[in-house]
Amino acid sequence: MLSTDEQKKQRFSRFTVFLQNRDELLAYLKKFQFLVTVDAIQKGLSNNFQQSSELIISSIMQFLRPKVMVGLTYNNEDLAETYLEKLEKELGYKHLHLETLCEEELAKGTPQGKQMGAFINSGQVVPPQMQIELLRKYLYDDPKSNKFILTSFPEKYQEFRTFEERLFPITGLINFLKENKTTNIAKIHNRLNNNISFL
Repeated sequence: MLSTDEQKKQRFSRFTVFLQNRDELLAYLKKFQFLVTVDAIQKGLSNNFQQSSELIISSIMQFLRPKVMVGLTYNNEDLAETYLEKLEKELGYKHLHLETLCEEELAKGTPQGKQMGAFINSGQVVPPQMQIELLRKYLYDDPKSNKFILTSFPEKYQEFRTFEERLFPITGLINFLKENKTTNIAKIHNRLNNNISFL
């Protein structure tokens, strides 16, 4: 265990090394969009090391957390197909269909695929926790990709709760209805940018 004076010296040494390599490091991080800026004055950054650390970690996690929409497609699959394509092409969302992901994992013979295959082959439903872990893999696969639209899971109330407990809050919900209604993609874009959930 280091003494208080030794801890201060160690922190000072690390900070000195950071200052010596700062410009090169920041340029590298900016190139890969990994840079998170925390405004100490605006955020009220405390001199307390623990509080400062928690604030910085919170800011980083907020930056890294993907924006996830859930599409309920079973009421109108034709309409859903049209607008899911628009969300991908026009708004840059990546579509993740859980059943397709499961099939891909099974075909690759990955450990997750084998685990899910055991449930499927025995006629059982793959547990929500296992499905969420599979989604986690794809949601954090590419740091540059942080906007997703999920279909086939979650769909039930308990699945939504489990998803948010194990991952993060869902940004919003799109319910594709049977009624002959038109949806303006510009309105969807505006609502997504403002993090407003809608049905």
